[in-house]
Amino acid sequence: GATRDALACRGVRELYITGGYLAEHIAEAEDAIRRALDQGAVVEQVSREAAARLDEHGGMAARLRFPTPATTFCGRALLPNTAAGGAA
Repeated sequence: GATRDALACRGVRELYITGGYLAEHIAEAEDAIRRALDQGAVVEQVSREAAARLDEHGGMAARLRFPTPATTFCGRALLPNTAAGGAA
């Protein structure tokens, strides 16, 4: 998905993740957090209303280090990603 692609391309400035995602996707969450920290990103576990809204879109999203065209990132086409709520 888009968030994983952004992590792979080292383009994440902030990674947002919910407790629900952590509980349901332990290995994937651990990998995403490790990748984010390895590139100097801030990792935030969101709660309350923000977590409820993010859980509706898969439980994980990112803010990018730099602006990108809406349709491409890291030389690849972006497709909407439920895990990222359509955000990269």
